[in-house]
Amino acid sequence: MLFCERSGFGAHAFVGPNQCTPVGFLTSLWPQIVGIGLGVFFSRAITTRASGVNSLLRVAGTYAIALFVMSHIWGSTVSQPTSAITSGLTLAAGLVAAAVAAGAVAAQLPQSVRNAAMVAGIWLVPWLMQTLPHGLQSLGPAVPAEFVGNMLVTMVVPPIAAAFLVLSAAVASRARFVPREPA
Repeated sequence: MLFCERSGFGAHAFVGPNQCTPVGFLTSLWPQIVGIGLGVFFSRAITTRASGVNSLLRVAGTYAIALFVMSHIWGSTVSQPTSAITSGLTLAAGLVAAAVAAGAVAAQLPQSVRNAAMVAGIWLVPWLMQTLPHGLQSLGPAVPAEFVGNMLVTMVVPPIAAAFLVLSAAVASRARFVPREPA
């Protein structure tokens, strides 16, 4: 909250509550709070079919933690002093790095490629339903040229990162599906 007004969150109070006040900041976190509540509820309600690890949940959790860490590092270091395209490309590299990390964890679990593909597919649903249509709709002659590159990066990176998630799981677990010659 120390740098909140410098970042411009206090200036856009018409969009929602003023995020530079403690109450406004907590109010702006309602999606995360509802998500945590639903996650706790569903984790208690859903039972596993058999004993063992829930590898799909581990892949999704690893990806969520990697995205959390990456976005907070990006937000506290890179996003402020750079241009829009530099900031967008750095965020894109971070998204791909988070996907590779989740793919590497997926490779250590049973059914690694299938679970990585399921996480990638679920991750692409909001991109396909919201980001892509709104991004294509907002591109046009009214958009300043300095923001076009960043908008294109934002629209293109999620499927690339999803592909990296699946490919990194496949490559890291290649010993499981590529037969080796005995030495």
